Amino acid sequence: MEDVEDDVMERCLPDVVSSPGEMELDSIRAELLQIADALDDVHAATERLSQGAYGRCARCGEQIWRDTLSANPTAELCASCGRAPIRRGVSDNFAGSGVAVAHDGV
Repeated sequence: MEDVEDDVMERCLPDVVSSPGEMELDSIRAELLQIADALDDVHAATERLSQGAYGRCARCGEQIWRDTLSANPTAELCASCGRAPIRRGVSDNFAGSGVAVAHDGV
């Protein structure tokens, strides 16, 4: 009898009724991906810590501001490098380009 009721419900209810469940699953999947990304960031920061590179910019090697690390302990880039566009084939120090690049201080 229960199978018949389920069959009737599936045929009579519009697809919209099942959509919130699917949307909820998509939301959960997105959250799980964000959590996995955050864990990857923590593992990378832990690795930098064990190598003595924590708090140094991964691009230019300058110190990352303490305030930045307080707000985001997994930060890999100083404020200057974090704002700079990443372009292939362009030197990180913009040598000869006439572009002045300021780095974070401590």
